[in-house]
Amino acid sequence: MELFLRSQDNDMWTVITDGDFFPTTKDGAIKEKSAWSTDEKAQVLLNSKARLFLSCALKMEESERVDECKNAKEVWDTLKVHHEGTSHVKETRIDTGVRKFEVFEMNEDETIDEMYARFTTIVNEIESLEKAYSTHERIRKILRCLSSMSRPMVTAFCQSMKIIHSFSLIFYHFLSYSIDLITYMC
Repeated sequence: MELFLRSQDNDMWTVITDGDFFPTTKDGAIKEKSAWSTDEKAQVLLNSKARLFLSCALKMEESERVDECKNAKEVWDTLKVHHEGTSHVKETRIDTGVRKFEVFEMNEDETIDEMYARFTTIVNEIESLEKAYSTHERIRKILRCLSSMSRPMVTAFCQSMKIIHSFSLIFYHFLSYSIDLITYMC
């Protein structure tokens, strides 16, 4: 959502995070509408645009949840609490996601492609809560959780590459290896 709103106007996300813009005088008093400059009118228009864009993006049941909100910031905060929960709930969800990451293992009957899809879902879930793992941490986790059948490939791959820069690169190397292995075994 942030990307979409910034693409409409770079200042629109500020309206979401900081609240409505109101032109003020040098002493901090809110200006009369007739005294607004063209730039200030454009900034005030962002208040309505931000609320409109948020409203248009919502399903009917979510729209009803935020009908009473007076500005885009209130709408965003309400939605954020509903979807992420309070800070305590968010911390609990992060802890749960981190635990899933830590205990993640490749299942014996699972292909590398299936394992990678499950792993990506867990990582994306954690990242949506603003907790991220570096590429290095994710690669090391993938290498540790591969099935015992892939261990020789892990060892060879680690020996041949001192620094791994691309997470997708390692995935595709292992996918290729697993396809070659299946072909060889059949």
